[in-house]
Amino acid sequence: YQPKHDEYTIQTISIKDQSPFNTCGMNSAIIQKEVLEGKELSVRFQVAAMRKAGYVSGNGFSNLRNNQEIMRSIGACEETLLPKGGDNFYKYSDPALTDDYNRAQNAQTHRSKRYFIVKSEDEWLQAIDSGVPVQTGMNWYSSYNMNGGLKAPWILTIGRGAMVGGHAVTCIGYRISKGLLAFQNSFG
Repeated sequence: YQPKHDEYTIQTISIKDQSPFNTCGMNSAIIQKEVLEGKELSVRFQVAAMRKAGYVSGNGFSNLRNNQEIMRSIGACEETLLPKGGDNFYKYSDPALTDDYNRAQNAQTHRSKRYFIVKSEDEWLQAIDSGVPVQTGMNWYSSYNMNGGLKAPWILTIGRGAMVGGHAVTCIGYRISKGLLAFQNSFG
């Protein structure tokens, strides 16, 4: 596949901040879906739906497949119907939040018909050129933390230091001549 541009970035609808929870998977799925819907959607609704389905452990840990499955089966309501709010994870992610009739009906209108998997660099670049952000996960190393030395222009190289976990992000662009992909993060 030959990319259509040297540099291209998909315009996103909002900037998400998962702090203080570990809900990067839900945040990145919502960032992706917002672009496709053209509306700001509620991460909190997705987190509550994920918890209701038993797809969340701790204070937000999940996997990419389950995030996409909830977007397919339940959807996400618009942000105005359920804004972020709160710093207590169990109140923030209360499964009963998905039972509200207006929220549930609105979420149904924002369901994904299906989800896709990109298996090659060509498929990845083709998705971006088609205006479809790609949700992905990565290992997170201590060198990626601010106190590990990460600073502007925020270019991650091969991880150094200890692997401290995984992190989900949304790929929204590329720069072919520099060999770079652009990601929207949801932490800080």
